[in-house]
Amino acid sequence: MAAYRFRDVYSARIALLSSATMTPRARAESVWYRTAGLASRNQKDLAVEIIEAEIRSAQHEVWLETAKRC
Repeated sequence: MAAYRFRDVYSARIALLSSATMTPRARAESVWYRTAGLASRNQKDLAVEIIEAEIRSAQHEVWLETAKRC
């Protein structure tokens, strides 16, 4: 079970890193499908982790863009 969870977390992080080059809509759809699949398999904790990571990533991107403009 632990190895399976690690693989899911690893896959989610890889998907998150690749989502940085996506359009906002494509990124949102990607998050939706990843988390919906996890929720249907009763892995809601991992779904929450993915959403939290996406929020942190979006905040980081905003701060980087703000720093570039200042």
